Amino acid sequence: MRDTLKRAAPGVLVAHAGKQHAYRHAASLQRLGLLRRFITSSYYKPDAFPDLLFGRCARMDAYLRRRHYAELDSARVSQVVVA
Repeated sequence: MRDTLKRAAPGVLVAHAGKQHAYRHAASLQRLGLLRRFITSSYYKPDAFPDLLFGRCARMDAYLRRRHYAELDSARVSQVVVA
């Protein structure tokens, strides 16, 4: 087990159920090469299904873009429903 931990690259997981500054924090860690995953309750991925369907409506797209951060790699973002 220790050998596995030694070989694993260092990384950070950021989890937040709201927005606040979490997107910027995750993007900063990504630029440093430390972000493994960003987990949030809601994130808009305009280039991925099913979110790309909302892009057809300019008003809906503009509203949802508040839950998107262009500097953040969407592949590192996971959504978890918080009930």
